[in-house]
Amino acid sequence: MRLKIGILTAAAAMLGVALFNRSAWAWGPGIHTVTALGVLSDLQSILPYIAEAIRAFPREFIYGCLAADFFVGKGVRSASRHPHNWDGGFAFLRGAGDDRERSFAYGFLSHLAADVVAHNIFVPEIIARQKERTLRGHVYAEILADYTVGAGYLRFARALLSQDLSECDHLIRTVSFEGGGRMKARKGLFKGGMRFSGYFFTTRDMLGGGKMDINTSNAISASVALSCEMVKDFLKRPFSAPCTMIDPMGPRSEGLIAHASDVWSKRALLFNRIKRYSYKWYQ
Repeated sequence: MRLKIGILTAAAAMLGVALFNRSAWAWGPGIHTVTALGVLSDLQSILPYIAEAIRAFPREFIYGCLAADFFVGKGVRSASRHPHNWDGGFAFLRGAGDDRERSFAYGFLSHLAADVVAHNIFVPEIIARQKERTLRGHVYAEILADYTVGAGYLRFARALLSQDLSECDHLIRTVSFEGGGRMKARKGLFKGGMRFSGYFFTTRDMLGGGKMDINTSNAISASVALSCEMVKDFLKRPFSAPCTMIDPMGPRSEGLIAHASDVWSKRALLFNRIKRYSYKWYQ
């Protein structure tokens, strides 16, 4: 029995290393579920025609917020090779044939908006706090954030992924040019990563059995709140939102932020807010 448990634990760890390298998730599925539900609870704050599609197909929207991370190792900018980028996200929107698929596409794009905060602000700063820059770095930041919001959101995401969302899967295959077998494998790997995260909820291994410090907790709270704002700001103006000027894969770039502020001077307040949160929690 102990041998079996040891093998399973080792397998989970190996899966985690495969899934959670530097180009893996930014926010985990728990946080992306939080940002999706944040939109659903405040639909009056986004564009009416987008709100109408999301209101009619909320499952598909949440699924889109999760499905972007089916693409492990997504550090490729070109949409022709990998859809986890702004070009790829808008390709889903162009390929959507009805409100169901549009709701999914806006979820996918919302995921990218949230990742702008995660990969450009939150993850680099959390990694900088850690002495170890390997597994207990990027992975630590992602799982720690999911841990902070609670296991309920991770369970919610797992339950959603068990439902039939085949129309959205068809859109994914069409835009990403992937066959059903490869798509199924990607989805399976993503679910395996969620089980890996769930292991740490149970064992608290990522925290060493203890509690996180207050500064880290505050940093997570501020970054998640900012991600929710970023997503809603995108859904208010999807074709001119400042976040679309910033690579959702990072790394943090003051040059990009300054450039976007110059292009959209009226959006400067958003970037000032980013810097204010960053200064408050990361100094």
